[in-house]
Amino acid sequence: MSGFRKTFLCLVLSAFLLRGPFSFAAEQVSDRVHKNPEEMSCVKLVSTIGLTAGASLYVAGLVVSSILQGLAAMRTCFMTDNLHEIVKRNGFSKGRTLEDYVDFFGPEFSEALAALPDGAHWIDMGSGENRAIEEFMRGAEAQGRRVFATGITYKAGREIYEPTPGLRVLEGRYLENIANQEIVGPPYGKADIITDVMGVLSYADHVDDTLRTYVQLLKPNGVIYIYTSIPNTQIKSRNGSELDLEEWLKTIPGLVVESSPYGKITIRLKKGDPIIPELKVQSVKAGCPPTRIYTREN
Repeated sequence: MSGFRKTFLCLVLSAFLLRGPFSFAAEQVSDRVHKNPEEMSCVKLVSTIGLTAGASLYVAGLVVSSILQGLAAMRTCFMTDNLHEIVKRNGFSKGRTLEDYVDFFGPEFSEALAALPDGAHWIDMGSGENRAIEEFMRGAEAQGRRVFATGITYKAGREIYEPTPGLRVLEGRYLENIANQEIVGPPYGKADIITDVMGVLSYADHVDDTLRTYVQLLKPNGVIYIYTSIPNTQIKSRNGSELDLEEWLKTIPGLVVESSPYGKITIRLKKGDPIIPELKVQSVKAGCPPTRIYTREN
């Protein structure tokens, strides 16, 4: 039997036995077999297939793991309409990085962080694993900048192993159970920037109370950056009209609201204290984030 036939039969046997991702590996080396049939011994061929298949299995494992995590998160969000219970189960995305935040909010956000003066304070609402604020504070420390950052998360799922001056995490409590003074007390002060990426505002029982807290924590010239599913929050008025979150925010006196079609909202304060209307929860439908319908009290 010729060297090529031996090699070919070995290839067929290997592909039959290993199958699945290993058949993919067999395809990857088939060209080498046809080009150099005499040089590819059976042992060498099976070894090559094994190494290639191992890499294929690793990649496949990562994909499957990612899919399973996503399904687990969806299961967590859709099993209950209780918003506090959804947050407790902590099944949603938590590992967003500073680069992710810049992707959500655009170059304006990156420029705003770079322009923060000494003593400035960034509060991240629903900070998850706190990767974004940690990366920012590491960079600021390396540049010799003296700034502050606070992450508010129900469950971080990881520790910040190297303490960074000015960086802290308030974990294990809902925002409504944290006093404003604890968040902005010395040396932190009120926030220059507040961010919320599918965070507290997307999962809170009372979006009006949450917004009111954000405004109270913000400096007069500060900015609130929100990234959420805008249609998932609906506000009904007594006359029967319905507004989504963006439309409702634009009706509030004292706020300057800008938005994009992709879920980004920025809020700045006009002079004077904004008057946030009272809302009453009408219904909640499970999801990530949940769908909430409110009615205006006034």
